[in-house]
Amino acid sequence: MARQAPTEPPTGGAQLTTAWRDYLAGIGDGYGVSDGSTAPPGRIGQFDIVAGGPISLTSNVLTNIVSMGVTAGDYEAWGNIQFTPTGAAVPTVVLAGVGIASGVATDYAQIAATMPSLQLQRLPTPVVRFNLDENGILYLIGRSVFTGGALSAVGTLSVRRIR
Repeated sequence: MARQAPTEPPTGGAQLTTAWRDYLAGIGDGYGVSDGSTAPPGRIGQFDIVAGGPISLTSNVLTNIVSMGVTAGDYEAWGNIQFTPTGAAVPTVVLAGVGIASGVATDYAQIAATMPSLQLQRLPTPVVRFNLDENGILYLIGRSVFTGGALSAVGTLSVRRIR
């Protein structure tokens, strides 16, 4: 429902009536904040971060590391994954991405190289825009190709409402 403007005419500047000040302040509903505070849920600038893991990985399988439910809106999402090998694991590929479908990376960063065993590998995702017309779930997705040993992953998923 649209806000109704006060019936008396505005007089400008500091002379605005309380009704007009309240009305004009209310127009900002849904817009960002300009006072350095955190934008509340549903407003432009809303920021959320979630961490997850450790999650055991199977070689060459896209795996959800963490997920976050969001309401309809326009978002930018990004994340970071830390891959931790154990035993004799030798990773040759690490991938970090974000997506709106479980186990499907809409966009991702990937490194393919023989990496030293028992060395942590950290990889950020690209920043990806998601424009959702209904509530949904955003996923941080990882994959590693490795031989020997085992590999686990922890990660963070960050989301900011942009519109």
